Amino acid sequence: MCVGGPGNGKSFMATRLLDELAAEGFTVHRMSRTHATARTIKGETTNRWLNLHKKYLRPGAIVFVDEVYLHEYALIQRLHHFALLPGITFLMTGDCCQLEPIGNFHAGRPLPPEAFGLSDLLRLMCPVRITLSVNKRSCDTIHDFVTACRTEPKEAMVKRARETFAEEGDADVSLVLSNAKRRKICVETNERLAPPDALVLEGADTPMRVYPGLVLQGATPAKTRGVCNGLLYETISVGAETITLRDDLGEYIVPHDFVAKYMKLSHARTIFQAQSSTLQGVVAVHDLDNPIFNTRHLLVAVSRATHHSLVRIKR
Repeated sequence: MCVGGPGNGKSFMATRLLDELAAEGFTVHRMSRTHATARTIKGETTNRWLNLHKKYLRPGAIVFVDEVYLHEYALIQRLHHFALLPGITFLMTGDCCQLEPIGNFHAGRPLPPEAFGLSDLLRLMCPVRITLSVNKRSCDTIHDFVTACRTEPKEAMVKRARETFAEEGDADVSLVLSNAKRRKICVETNERLAPPDALVLEGADTPMRVYPGLVLQGATPAKTRGVCNGLLYETISVGAETITLRDDLGEYIVPHDFVAKYMKLSHARTIFQAQSSTLQGVVAVHDLDNPIFNTRHLLVAVSRATHHSLVRIKR
């Protein structure tokens, strides 16, 4: 079990280790909770892996679970079955201070955020624990800030955030608590940036003006026409009947109604949904004064940016 804060190199270290083990002939299975993180580790979503591997693995297999603290307890229980098989080794990475899964229940009761990290179930699956603490991704200012978020109270960290990061300036992506505010910011930003000749669609999530260069987010229940839930796609061209989208794996030509139903604007995202993603450009953090907002939200939101000059703290 490899634990540590954002940007400490957990997934990178694990991926390098797994590549070396695979080169030596070991069977390696890689999975993560979301499509975005699964693609980063060159693996599958945990749900898909569990559907493909019901109850048996060959001895000697190595099972890698990335961002384990994003997994619901029900998924971990299903994975634990494989830990009981002979010759199966689990490797997990995660950060116990990120936001807990939604709908995380056991025996009909919600699980406290710290329960999984302290559980015997986790110790049985990964008895050895390594903690990484050196910054490997973001600037030192962000790393020092999110490290303090792990122990300091909300009031102190909100004050420090306002002193450390700028407030004014436009953002490339806004991070918020609620979907209602996400939709509002998306629509307002889309209307402001769209050219007069943009294609107007009545989307399932929000109305949208689609034009070349617009970045959309997949919102599919399952992978459809190459589009996955939560991943970002750049609009390449807008035709009379179809729209061409592109990600780092290729291009996808989809009809207008597909975009309206299964894509959404990406100008704003909820903080929960942004977990485990590195966001490019200026990142604005909203809702710090909301009673629900806590240091976990602040840790996740600020650590999505690549440099402290790209963080905006909004009132």
